Amino acid sequence: MSVMYYPRNKNQYQFGWMKRLQLVFWLILALSVMFVDKHTQTLKPVRGILLQILTPFGWGQNTVNDLTQSILLRSRSTQSLLDENAWLKEEAVETEASLQEMDALEEENAKLRALLKAKKRVKQEGHLAFVKQNTLVSFSHQILLKEGSAEGIMPGQAVIDDLGVVGLVVSATKNESTVLLITDPNHGLPVKNARTNVRMIARGTDRFDRLLLSHLAETIDVQPGDTILSSGVGGHFPEGYPVGSVISVKHNIADPFITAVVEPFSHLADLTMVFVLEDEGDGI
Repeated sequence: MSVMYYPRNKNQYQFGWMKRLQLVFWLILALSVMFVDKHTQTLKPVRGILLQILTPFGWGQNTVNDLTQSILLRSRSTQSLLDENAWLKEEAVETEASLQEMDALEEENAKLRALLKAKKRVKQEGHLAFVKQNTLVSFSHQILLKEGSAEGIMPGQAVIDDLGVVGLVVSATKNESTVLLITDPNHGLPVKNARTNVRMIARGTDRFDRLLLSHLAETIDVQPGDTILSSGVGGHFPEGYPVGSVISVKHNIADPFITAVVEPFSHLADLTMVFVLEDEGDGI
């Protein structure tokens, strides 16, 4: 195997030596200038002129550096503000959630205290029960309780809250029970006028915030603002417990009877907990 040899061009050698000579020349020149500048005053005027020429470039470089540094600092400050803002928003959301939870607990505690007062008012034993579900449609006004026969809740027991009469237990399983509200169209509640002591029947309507005192003789004294109480007739409900307030009285010329509209004291659409009285009745 033969190796081919290509002789170098003479010009290449000459070019290489010239580069080396230039490098040596500039190095010697630089060292000489440094020596003369250090030990003599010869180059002082030249140095002054060069400083005058180059100083603006130095200022420009410093200005660029300062501007760059300012932009970087501003960028960091902006990012810090954004991070702090995000953190504060997160803290605000957590604080708001905690406050809402505290408000809910305070409201529940207030409701429990009010129910305990209601228990003392009726002077009957009973069971605290929590509402699991509301069924408030035009033809059926019922609530489902989370407690049932295991807690002593039985059909026929009266249900109240701190504001007034709520309804009657109509069915119960081991862990749940159903309450027919006093506003159900199929419910009739024996009541009396607190002002006149006249007894009547308050019947449910298709609205959960209305009761009717219907087929009342024209001679019966009933007026808007009258307080309606449970009469205790039938044995289901305690006598004298608040039911509602008369808001209007209707007189029909073609009908010898009058009708009074009653607004229940209890907020039946917003029930969360109730008190089930222990006394058991004979049914609706």
